Amino acid sequence: MLRYILTLIFCLPLTTQPALAKKPTKQETRKSQKEHTELAERAELYWRSVRWADAPNASVFLENPNDRVVFQQWLKGQGSEQKITEAKVLHVDVSNEVRKPKDGRIRTAVVTVSIEGFKLPEQVLKQQTLSQGWYRTNAGWFVDWTPPPPTKP
Repeated sequence: MLRYILTLIFCLPLTTQPALAKKPTKQETRKSQKEHTELAERAELYWRSVRWADAPNASVFLENPNDRVVFQQWLKGQGSEQKITEAKVLHVDVSNEVRKPKDGRIRTAVVTVSIEGFKLPEQVLKQQTLSQGWYRTNAGWFVDWTPPPPTKP
């Protein structure tokens, strides 16, 4: 009985402790910080282009050339319906690098953005916070954008 109690006292804490995570090296930490900074800068450029309805520059942040054309048309249509007065990147959350990427996506990220603007013709100023998906390939960071469903004329 004493052996059983001693086993519980000394062995149970060892089995219930979580496995220690591997501490990242300085090189991995620097690379992660660089990715974070690069994505934050690209997200700011993207949202500046969207704010000013600069469709050609905003569409550069989409990887697929076909999606770029659809995005440009979509953004032009949005510009006639609503105006963005301010867009600010609040937070960038970058995932760890994937060892075996799917579709060439090395990393993924979520960018949290605060948007202020109004719709026409109401012109009531509203603020919205949204989370936007991004992904990284060997070519750089891109917005994970899904084209909206077609509208009826």
